[in-house]
Amino acid sequence: MPVRRNDHQIQFPDTPLLRTMSVTRFGVSVEKVVATIEMPSIHHGIDRPLRKNDLKLLPALRDTTIPTVSEKRKKAAIMAQSNVDSCIAGGSREDEQWKVINSFELRTFEVCIRHSFCLIMESSSPNKTRRNMDRRLFIKTGALAGVGASVAGNMESSAAPNTTKAPFIRRGVDDRSVNLGFIGVGLRGRSHVGRILKRNDCNVVAICDIDADAIAATQKTIQKAGASDAAVYTGDEFAFEKLLERDDIDGVIIATPWLWHTRMSVATMKAGKYAGVEVSASNTIEECWDLVNTYEETGSPCMILENVCYRRDVMAILNMVRREMFGELLHMECGYQHDLRAVKFNNGSQPYGGGVEFGENAYSEAKWRTDHSVYRNGDLYPTHGIGPIGVYANINRGNRFLSLTSTASKARGLHKYIVDQAGEDHPNASVRFKLGDVITTVIETQMGESIIVSHDTNSPRPYSLGFRVQGTEGLWMDLNKSIYLQGKSPEHQWEDAEEYLKQYDHPLWKKYGETAQGAGHGGMDFFVDHAFVESIKRGVDTPLDAYDAAAWSAITPLSERSISEGSAPQPFPDFTRGRWMTRKPVFALDDEF
Repeated sequence: MPVRRNDHQIQFPDTPLLRTMSVTRFGVSVEKVVATIEMPSIHHGIDRPLRKNDLKLLPALRDTTIPTVSEKRKKAAIMAQSNVDSCIAGGSREDEQWKVINSFELRTFEVCIRHSFCLIMESSSPNKTRRNMDRRLFIKTGALAGVGASVAGNMESSAAPNTTKAPFIRRGVDDRSVNLGFIGVGLRGRSHVGRILKRNDCNVVAICDIDADAIAATQKTIQKAGASDAAVYTGDEFAFEKLLERDDIDGVIIATPWLWHTRMSVATMKAGKYAGVEVSASNTIEECWDLVNTYEETGSPCMILENVCYRRDVMAILNMVRREMFGELLHMECGYQHDLRAVKFNNGSQPYGGGVEFGENAYSEAKWRTDHSVYRNGDLYPTHGIGPIGVYANINRGNRFLSLTSTASKARGLHKYIVDQAGEDHPNASVRFKLGDVITTVIETQMGESIIVSHDTNSPRPYSLGFRVQGTEGLWMDLNKSIYLQGKSPEHQWEDAEEYLKQYDHPLWKKYGETAQGAGHGGMDFFVDHAFVESIKRGVDTPLDAYDAAAWSAITPLSERSISEGSAPQPFPDFTRGRWMTRKPVFALDDEF
């Protein structure tokens, strides 16, 4: 592994600048965020150099489980690991139980020690003493929910979502229709419009796009469905802001180029409307935090519209995972493996293929998407794979991503495609693409699972998301549509997964399978729009939320950074600020949405 500077801001560039708060009753002044303290210099199995204050603080804290009063006054330190709410300071590895030290006067802090770390949080009542707190009881009480506000200065919002309801959001089930606006009505946006028009509980109120042809095509789709023309917002890139000023819109579906996703989602939430954003939701870690912070500040839900979470076989496997048919999960694989060369290039008049133009001379996605392959090197499109895997692994709801490493192969495919199609003299043959043809990312989770995520879009290949779900009792692989379950399958032999997929077909598909036919992408597009609309009608949060959008989308910038640093490990921010420990799974628990 390459040598890295002993500098917290180099290893965790997205953490806040240091902030100092005075805790006079401790007898010391401590930093809200100083550095990650390990004992020893190892973190989740990754060796790395000691950091600031390691040697100074650890020897004094290492040898005792519960410090004396004098020790507390001398050696109190509050440390935060990156954007994580868990504070690592020391303690006995031999003590397997949570213990709580006597609280301090004036402002009390409960210090819970287990293994080699402690969690420090402000107590709700002063001078309160608790001892021998059971770990499960501690988690159930939700006492950790407020710690993020105390130690994670990177986040400007409060540690818990705003309970004040956004002004325009409908509450409760009723007979009124849901009024929707659409920002971006190109090919993908129009497909959303078409599905919504088939529902009897929705109105397409307003549409926005800078492309006059896209607006005209959408109005034609609306007229063909027998609905009234939608109000149009166009003229410049910020015309969507006028759409958001309307007080008759309940939710907005955003299907624009990637660089606009976060900006438009944030504006939608601030306008008090449900935001449904196409994938990926964000491009940078800062944008991921923007989504989370805005959701928490406004109370307006934001749903990442990841349709593969609703794929029929994927949901059947979810059903099996929840029944523990694979045992305890150990390892999973996924990815976006799709030959996109005819998507990234066209002739300027058709959306797919026919030429090698991109950028201003191209049409549809090639107009903007290919530029990401020119300037970026990382997993640019992770959510089709990681979305379902995140649901299987209960990410943000009992589990979380801890860290990743990414590796890129050489970049050859796109240049070769240009030369093969148009010759070496074509102007685009001189473009040097930065994106490696195959990006491989390995993720570690809090609960100990490993996840491999692949991005492979520049070479000739059949489409595959490469799912693999493996546990202590067996595994499923979608590539060869096979399954093996210990005690059920013939020893050392694959079984065809088809019978299992039928037997464990998800209740949602049993109920809406016929309705979903022809809805796009094998029917799964129906379900993602259905979940968005039904959430609005019920006035509840969406089943895939802002925390999911942030955690899944963060893979892109973290993989870029890992590759640029020689495949160095990158820690995931904890976008839930510790609430992943108490949040419960909500995705597709029944046949409603």
